[in-house]
Amino acid sequence: MECGNFQDWPRLLRWWLAKATLATQPAPGEIMNWYDFVARNFIYRGTWGLGSIIGLLLEATEGEQPIRALEIRDWPRSGLPWIAFWIKELITWGTLDLIAAFLLARGDAIDRPHAEADARAYYDGLPQNADANDALDPRQVRNWVDARRPRPDERVAVHQFTIEGTLVRPAANYSRPRLTISPLEVDNRLIWIDPAGYIVARSDTPHDWPDKPSTFEFELDVSNATIVGNAYLRHER
Repeated sequence: MECGNFQDWPRLLRWWLAKATLATQPAPGEIMNWYDFVARNFIYRGTWGLGSIIGLLLEATEGEQPIRALEIRDWPRSGLPWIAFWIKELITWGTLDLIAAFLLARGDAIDRPHAEADARAYYDGLPQNADANDALDPRQVRNWVDARRPRPDERVAVHQFTIEGTLVRPAANYSRPRLTISPLEVDNRLIWIDPAGYIVARSDTPHDWPDKPSTFEFELDVSNATIVGNAYLRHER
């Protein structure tokens, strides 16, 4: 599919926002074209258009003082529901879950599946009779995310560990001797992927595996098929 072909754009939008609902996934050779179309038309043009429309609506709102679109405390004065505040983030991060979008934007999740899984804890913690619009209040979401963060006096139990792994192909076929990788937990084992999403190694889950692997960075040493995990400090927000 060429990037300029708009005829099948609903399928690409569905792929971007709700990939699991698409019966047929793009072939590996199509993914770059699909993403290029998404980036150009949905993330750039689409969010620009939405921002322009919301800006006009805010200007049209009656009041003594102009509404500051980027000020959360001013948003309720607009009369718009909170989802209008979030919709650009949902499109940008490619998810229908605003909590997941917030986690991704703040660097609290390594990918969409992890973000959406973590987001379920937020919804599970809401009162049964919670107002749907209030549940989308970004101030409430921000407080929930901040409450999950380790406090300054808390320490990561393990700061570094090494895992014996198994390469998925001969070591000579790897382009670099060391690769930055991320873990996926499947059936009580670990699958290790590179930044492009390709599986590069597999391993058992060590006994000292951290509760929050997102607080570690991992590197594969191809020559001896070992994975080294190092705890790191997130930047302040």
